[in-house]
Amino acid sequence: MAPDPPPPPPVVEQPEARVELLGRTVFAVRVHRGSLSPPERAREAARVLERAAQEKAVPEVRVDEHDGVAVVYVGDRPLVYLGSEDAAAAGHTTVAAHAAAVAGTVRDVLAKEHSRSRLATSVFSFSLLVFSGLIALLLLRKVGELVERGRAWVAEHPERLPALRVRGIEMLRPAASQGALSVALGAAGVLVRLGIAYIWILFALSLFASTRGTSEKLTGFVLAPMSDLMGRIARSVPVLVLAILATLAVIVVIRFVGLFFGSVGRGETSLGWLPSDLAVATGVLVRFGILVAALLLAAPLITGTDEGALTRIGFVVLAAAGLASTPLIASAAVGLSVIYGRRLRVGDIAEVGGRAGRVRELTLFEARLEDEDGCVVRVPHLLSLFHPTRIRGRPPVVAVEISVDPAADLDRVRELLVKTGSGLGSRARAALVAIDEGGAHFRATMACDGDDVRSRWLTAVAQALVAADIQLGRAPASSGGARRAAPAPVDRSAAS
Repeated sequence: MAPDPPPPPPVVEQPEARVELLGRTVFAVRVHRGSLSPPERAREAARVLERAAQEKAVPEVRVDEHDGVAVVYVGDRPLVYLGSEDAAAAGHTTVAAHAAAVAGTVRDVLAKEHSRSRLATSVFSFSLLVFSGLIALLLLRKVGELVERGRAWVAEHPERLPALRVRGIEMLRPAASQGALSVALGAAGVLVRLGIAYIWILFALSLFASTRGTSEKLTGFVLAPMSDLMGRIARSVPVLVLAILATLAVIVVIRFVGLFFGSVGRGETSLGWLPSDLAVATGVLVRFGILVAALLLAAPLITGTDEGALTRIGFVVLAAAGLASTPLIASAAVGLSVIYGRRLRVGDIAEVGGRAGRVRELTLFEARLEDEDGCVVRVPHLLSLFHPTRIRGRPPVVAVEISVDPAADLDRVRELLVKTGSGLGSRARAALVAIDEGGAHFRATMACDGDDVRSRWLTAVAQALVAADIQLGRAPASSGGARRAAPAPVDRSAAS
């Protein structure tokens, strides 16, 4: 009789270890495999799932079965090794069925997790977009307020803006500094606003995956040219420094020349070779020559090439000045012959360009006349090419002295003297020179060229005084015969 078969080994229940992803159970491990206990196998699988959940796309989940062992892969990483014991513990008949069930559950969990992650990321990105937009608007408003405060401070405190001086030469006046600073504040405000808007646009585009490529293109479109520009500037720093120093030197020289010839024109500085009336025109010529020489001659020395930008600018300046200022240059050319040829002199009575008057000033471009009404008439020298110039010379100055009753209306007397003198000549003037118990003594002058002008003026004054009922006074004894030239008293009864 055959012996009875040995009883099957008792089934020992294994502790169940759950594989979780963000608090959600994916599947359970119930048996040992080799030296790994169920909790250790579960921890290894959980780490693989966590890494898979952090990827941008849902990885592929597949099953590879070989020699009765099924391996579930998530992407390229093995998730769990399953054998017949795992299938029996899970209630499945075959290892393939158990592996397929685990793989399907993993796919669903990873798909839901990635969907939830994308939704959370979109909501968070949209919140960041709104929040950053509010911050950008606040910064834009704050920059505008700061610019307005700066401009208001500059307008209210002009005395705190010093003039720009270089070795005692005033290069920029406080008023010009105020305007330049106000413009600089406005430009700085615009640049800062553009920078804030650009940074916010880049940040907003980088928040979403669909616009992240546009953000990179925009960054390259803006930063690449700026990077090239900065590189070129860095390579040309020595030339740039020399150009800045040369520009400052030219500005200082031009300013000094203007101040020097201005002082010569005002008579503060005396030059034996340059009369004061020629100083202003000479100063303009010298400053223009310095500027053109700096552009045409100094630029090649600084840049090391005759085809540099500064040289081209010099030629462009000359060409533009020649084309746009042809009438002005022609008038200046005629003015050179008039001024340096001494065809006209200050003080002459002349008819220039169809206008008559007394020459008050001669500049490089025009002659300034004073007409009979005392108005200044500016006549370009170019008109002398189309109208003859008549010079009548300098009229002599005629003077009379009148003494009237000190009780008379002295303002009325002065007005009568000027009015009668203006009727006979030009530049009539009258002044009260003395007053005492004998009378108020006036001295009147005018410029007039003619015969017996003084006699006719005295006659007109006498008639005007009689008509205004103004009594004559007694000339002072110290005047001698000069005072007796005043008209004799008039018989009022006969006049009436």
